[in-house]
Amino acid sequence: MQKTPKISVIILNYLKAKRVIENINFLKNQKWDFDLEIILVDNSCDKNEKEILSKLKKNNNLKIIFNEKNYWYTKWNNIWVKYASWDFILILNPDILIKDENAIFEMLKFLQNDEKIWIIWPKQINDNWEIPIIIRRFPNLFTQIARRTFLRKIPWIKKIVEKDEYRDLDLDQIQSVDWIQSSCFMLSKKLWNKIWGFDESYKIFLADPEICFQSWKLWKKVIYFPKIQVFADWKRASFWWFLKFFQSWVLRQHFLDSIKYFFKHIFSKNPREEFYFEKNKNLIG
Repeated sequence: MQKTPKISVIILNYLKAKRVIENINFLKNQKWDFDLEIILVDNSCDKNEKEILSKLKKNNNLKIIFNEKNYWYTKWNNIWVKYASWDFILILNPDILIKDENAIFEMLKFLQNDEKIWIIWPKQINDNWEIPIIIRRFPNLFTQIARRTFLRKIPWIKKIVEKDEYRDLDLDQIQSVDWIQSSCFMLSKKLWNKIWGFDESYKIFLADPEICFQSWKLWKKVIYFPKIQVFADWKRASFWWFLKFFQSWVLRQHFLDSIKYFFKHIFSKNPREEFYFEKNKNLIG
């Protein structure tokens, strides 16, 4: 008899308490054939946020932790995943709303049906109905800078940036990609245990391409799954332009995390391309 899979949803809140309550209410409406637990960690260190979130009723399926100190995104996700009882984990940004009541079940079923898939992301839509650019090729320092400065207006650089952003991708097709922004993603416990979770050398950013990079290195796929759609409030912490760089700690941290990623993978080949190269070579042979 096949055991019932367990899914742990991890939500790390930072100053989005009202949206988090919406988030959790939609999670409670999910239809499932699995065990679900929700772990909400409030990283705001703010009494108003705590007051709002304290209205949520704790039970066996909902745990709420109020941090007295704000640690990094990667660190706290790693800490609380250790305490979760799960076969699969769903990491959600606090602003994500999963309105489709079959969403988690459909994502889980797709993961379970193919042992080569270890990470899956749904399609993301902003509240204003724009579709954000969350799918990317593995980062390089040049496109990281060009995307956020006047450089992207130069025609030949614009083409490079658009290629990096998968602008030619059909967003209605299920397909493998290099990496996707980690606002809403489900992954297998096998992957988490293999790579020991998020790389804590990154404080906030670049942990998502890193975890995808490691998945592809293990010859396990990262899948964009537009059959399911989720909604975001579109307010990104990393949205910036060059003149604000020295005014914002968040933006400086984005740059520092990008530098770390760049030097870590400076001599690395794209593991997704290698995966398909070897696969095609074996088919030919």
